Amino acid sequence: MSRKKDGFFEDIFTIVAKLPWQAALVLFLLTWLGWAVKIYLPSDPASAFKGLAKGIYALLFIAVGMGTVASLLSGFKRRRLLGRFNVGEISTQKDITWREFELLCQAYLEQQGYYTEGNVTQGADGGIDLKVYTGGDYFIVQAKLWAKPVGVKPIRELYGVQRAENAVGSIFMSWSGYTREAEVFAKSVGMKLIDEPQMRGLRKAMPHRVVSPAVVKPPAIPNCPKCSSVMVARIAKKGANVGSSFWGCSRFPKCRGVRSS
Repeated sequence: MSRKKDGFFEDIFTIVAKLPWQAALVLFLLTWLGWAVKIYLPSDPASAFKGLAKGIYALLFIAVGMGTVASLLSGFKRRRLLGRFNVGEISTQKDITWREFELLCQAYLEQQGYYTEGNVTQGADGGIDLKVYTGGDYFIVQAKLWAKPVGVKPIRELYGVQRAENAVGSIFMSWSGYTREAEVFAKSVGMKLIDEPQMRGLRKAMPHRVVSPAVVKPPAIPNCPKCSSVMVARIAKKGANVGSSFWGCSRFPKCRGVRSS
């Protein structure tokens, strides 16, 4: 079933709600000023569109106002979650919900000085929980509140979304850490992995200033020497080279082409 397309009101509300609360508040004040000086009125006082223009602007004003309230409340909740995390009130996975963990990750990145955009609708996010902007480009972020370490499959999926979105990079944030295979694959494609202990350690070390995430250019992914398909990073699980990384054909087991990493 296809998703129902949002209307004008919903579009404006979502755009404003995703803004940092400071920017949303400024936009609301500008919209209020436009209402006060009646900027929406046609140049001809006798115009038949006078009532229509007023109605459309009123709808815009309400949408911006509600979006601003949503932005303020979301910002307050993120700062409160970060405060609880900082003082140790949130110390285990059971102390927080998956949605709160997404907000905590967003607050953590904002504390580092990054401009972020969250999944305001709380619906299906297509593999993207957050976006971190740097100049005209952006990184995509996935956050997982799992009890066990994240395996390589979600890491590969996020990298696939990164390429589909033409994002400059990706960040995976997990409460419970990552498997060795996931770490090797993330390193091979330049993906940043962050877990809960790292968030606590970096929180004190990072300067409180605006910084730009380093744009990491992933290494070239080779093609299979046998069938020319794209290869994926793998970890040898048996044999003389157990534990070492290598490139394997994405069509395995139909094709068993390999390259050294």
